[in-house]
Formats: sequence, structure tokens, C-alpha cells
Amino acid sequence: MHRHHTDLKKLEALLPSFSKGPFMVKGGRGKETEVYAGIADTITIPTPPRPTIIITCRTLYARQIGCDARFSPIERWKTVPAPPAGLIFDWRWFYEQPSQHRLKLVAPRHDRCWLCSHTNSILRELFSEALVTMFLEECVEDEPLGKRLRDRFLLMF
Repeated sequence: MHRHHTDLKKLEALLPSFSKGPFMVKGGRGKETEVYAGIADTITIPTPPRPTIIITCRTLYARQIGCDARFSPIERWKTVPAPPAGLIFDWRWFYEQPSQHRLKLVAPRHDRCWLCSHTNSILRELFSEALVTMFLEECVEDEPLGKRLRDRFLLMF
């Protein structure tokens, strides 16, 4: 099991290895959610420090994930304007996934953000496919009771 961290200094030390790599942000859990993806130009923590990261990118893609999301293959990812101030993600806790060269941040309402290191080209190529597959599996499976209880417990603090 991963150890969850909340230390801003630890996150700040990790972020340089994830700048210039792909990212994916998914809002909530369930059957119909919006997912944003792109390649990060910079990832910063705002001043004064708070549990937020700001991801700036040149091109941002959006896609709806879910069992009822019926799009032709061409329409699955659409280009959307990147926010001028960057994509803001307020997180509650985070952990590293070192074997996949990823960093996962989780927000209070189950919003999640994954950052992938730009250093491993093979894992970088698999990053998007692995996460989209996981999102689609979430749509058809019930979340295990242990994970739901753990998430509720963590949200209390």
C-alpha cells in the first residue's frame, strides 16, 4: 500500500522530475466524468504555499469517460483552450508510484491528478492508455468497500 503524504516541501522537491511530462486530471468517480490531459510545460505551487498545484501547458485535451459516453474515435479527445493562468488542482494528499514514474494527487471530492515523469519514454507512452483503461474499468466495477472506507476516513482529516 502506498503511503499518503501531505507535506508541501516533499511535493515541491518531487515536481521538477514531472515538469515537461504528460499529465491527466479526472474529476470525481463514476460513470460520466470529464478528463483533461496534456504535456506540462511547468508545474508550480502558488505563493503563499497551499495544497494546490498549477499546471501550465500549450495544448489541453478533454474527453468524457464513461459507459454512456458514445463518441466516434476521432471525437474522443478534443482540443480545448488551456486556461491562461494554468490548470489549477487543489489536492488533499499525494503519493509516488515509482515503478511507473508517476505521481498521484487526490482532492477532497475524489478528483485525481496524475503526473508522469518525462525521463522514461516507454512509460510515458503507456501513461495515457493505462489511465484511460483504469477509468473505464471504474465505470463498470463497484469500488471495493475497503477503499471507500479508507477514502472517507482520509477526507475527515
